[in-house]
Amino acid sequence: FTNAKRYTTNGVKNIREFLDNDNLIIKANNLLALSTLRNKYANMVDCIYIDPPYYFDKNKPSDAFKYNSNFKLSTWLVFMRDRLKIAKELLKENGVIFCHIGEDGVHYLKMLMEEVFDSKNFVETFVWKNTDNPDSLSKKTRSSVEYIICFEKRKDLSREYVGKETEN
Repeated sequence: FTNAKRYTTNGVKNIREFLDNDNLIIKANNLLALSTLRNKYANMVDCIYIDPPYYFDKNKPSDAFKYNSNFKLSTWLVFMRDRLKIAKELLKENGVIFCHIGEDGVHYLKMLMEEVFDSKNFVETFVWKNTDNPDSLSKKTRSSVEYIICFEKRKDLSREYVGKETEN
């Protein structure tokens, strides 16, 4: 990583290495960042939240985040699968992942996450009302919701770990 900084109550410092207990917010090419993190943090991460480029069933003329949001479905699924597999390697055995997605891709993503994380580790699909004024006001139907799909790496371990943490 370049330009890494540590934010503390004493201010901001440029750093070259991360501590094992650092909480990281990374702005980077996500596949490269995940691959780099895997070298040091495999099986050490409690929680991952990702907000990837959405899949749209129709071309989107502009994108505020400068993503290529006009993926073909097969390309988008491979893009997502590669990242989800590395994310799974990063998670502790009782770790959890949340993945934010729009309406067009929610069902495809859930099926992909079932493949990567196993359907028995599915936790919940949270529905988030993101606006009272959707950008589709001129359309007959409006979508003002997005979705956050949640899986655990090993759901069968979550109760066991929770009990151990509260005993200590």
